[in-house]
Amino acid sequence: MEDPHSLQIDAVGGDCGEGEQQITHVGSVENEVSNEEVVDKSGKNMITPEVGMSFESEDKAFKMYNTYAGKNQPSGQLKRMVVKQSTEDVKWNRLRLRVIIDTVQWLPFQACAFCGHDESADSNNQSNFLEMVQLLAEYDDKVKAVVLGNAKYTSLLIQKEILDIIASKTQKLIHDEIGDAKFCLIVDESRDEYAREQMTLVVHFVDKEGFIRERFLDIAHVHDTTSATLKKEICSLLASHKLDVQNIRGQGYDGASNMRGEWNGLQAKILADCPYAYYVHCFAHQLQLALVAASKEMPEVSIFLYHLSFVVNTVVSSSKRNDDLSAYQIAEMENLIDLGELETGSGANRIGTLKQAG
Repeated sequence: MEDPHSLQIDAVGGDCGEGEQQITHVGSVENEVSNEEVVDKSGKNMITPEVGMSFESEDKAFKMYNTYAGKNQPSGQLKRMVVKQSTEDVKWNRLRLRVIIDTVQWLPFQACAFCGHDESADSNNQSNFLEMVQLLAEYDDKVKAVVLGNAKYTSLLIQKEILDIIASKTQKLIHDEIGDAKFCLIVDESRDEYAREQMTLVVHFVDKEGFIRERFLDIAHVHDTTSATLKKEICSLLASHKLDVQNIRGQGYDGASNMRGEWNGLQAKILADCPYAYYVHCFAHQLQLALVAASKEMPEVSIFLYHLSFVVNTVVSSSKRNDDLSAYQIAEMENLIDLGELETGSGANRIGTLKQAG
């Protein structure tokens, strides 16, 4: 069995065996020394060179080549050529990956999907990811040469791997930002488009400069929403991010019984492990409950909300009524502008969908 690291010299540039590396364009070696026996400076016989010889290592192959090609080329030039070629390959691979990484970063930032319905080569609209890569390639010939050829790095597996790396680096920055400081947990769960229960984990803390920060740390799929399952998943996530459960100083959940239960709720189970992790009912949820309760106590507000809901449902259920309402709003805004009661300027009134003149 041949050494997998062997290096083969082929004077005519033919294919090498599997696992072998090849050096081409050394035809002068065959013509000059193929029938001669090599002799070193001490006069001792060395090996006789032959076309197609294999060597144990690259260094021995380079030494053999430089021995016979030294008359025409400076010693070590072949190795420098190989290093130069490797440097060029690294340069093009980095350019290719830079385009892919920039595209992977841009799509989730704009809340755009990656995959398409038909990503075949003859598709008119492959996917957001592939179309963006091809668009970038149209503006730069160098980019076009590397991203539309072989080894494009555009597979779904590569996309997920890059996203995982970006997520890991972001989570590490959050961990470094927290350090050994105390923090609070904000947890909620909901179903996604595939009806799978997802639990989100947010950390609330004071950074090293004294500013209050709130960071989305992770999301995990849970089989059910029982307090025991949620506690186990939370502890697992904190351990994976190297955050100590004993540093928890607060819990913020909604008012569901599995979350706020005094005896078997999630807050009670975490409080048993960390006695300083006091539970606080989510302020956003408290505000929602307070507004609902207050509106029921005031007939005017309750009637207003009832009619508002009826108007919204009536308008959005008909395209004609929706267009009539939009036209009325535009006419009203133009009237207010003419009366000087509404200011105009760059970026103003966009919420009212008023189109710029011309």
